[in-house]
Amino acid sequence: MRRKKTKLIVIPLTAVFVATIILNCSLKPSPQKVVEDYVKAYNSHQVDNIMALYHDSVSFEVTGFNMNFKGKQSVRSIAEYDSVLNTIMTLSNISASGDTVYCSLSEYNNWVDAAEIPAAYYPRTTFVVKDNKITRLYAEIADSSLENFERVLDYFVFWGNDKYPEKMRKIAPDGDFIYNAGNGAMVVEMLREWKAEQKQQEPASGLMPRRLEKNK
Repeated sequence: MRRKKTKLIVIPLTAVFVATIILNCSLKPSPQKVVEDYVKAYNSHQVDNIMALYHDSVSFEVTGFNMNFKGKQSVRSIAEYDSVLNTIMTLSNISASGDTVYCSLSEYNNWVDAAEIPAAYYPRTTFVVKDNKITRLYAEIADSSLENFERVLDYFVFWGNDKYPEKMRKIAPDGDFIYNAGNGAMVVEMLREWKAEQKQQEPASGLMPRRLEKNK
């Protein structure tokens, strides 16, 4: 009788153990779900919620803008910058393979609004997820989007260096933009002022664009 009783006890315990493993696996979010949650957090402009989805050793790279950061603390300044700019991300063409999510990404914010250019488009974007955290983000900007940014910067940087040299030295020492909340707000304000002046001068425009120059 004891042996039979022992079997009756062991079988349910084993079943519970297996069921627990299956349940835990089913509750673990897929890499695609992690990425979708990340985009929702980004679009809500809650920096702490964004950072909670980054791995401590996260790598963040965006082509065309000299953006190549490593480590959670380094990436936080970008999240703060984008939050101030009210950045909105939209994903498309999503696919996943193992721990990697591939997609296209469009990004609209106060910067492109002030510059009056289309949303930035990154046709080849990659997220790598480890332990339910994003450990790598790589985005390759489309040539047309990069041209739009460079066309604006050709004029804007020259104008800014001439009119607001101290501000330009603060936001871009040695010509390299520093990503943080304060600089994000400042550059958008300057862009709007530059754009308003540009519109007033459009009928008499004849100036050739100046390439981006380092602050002196």
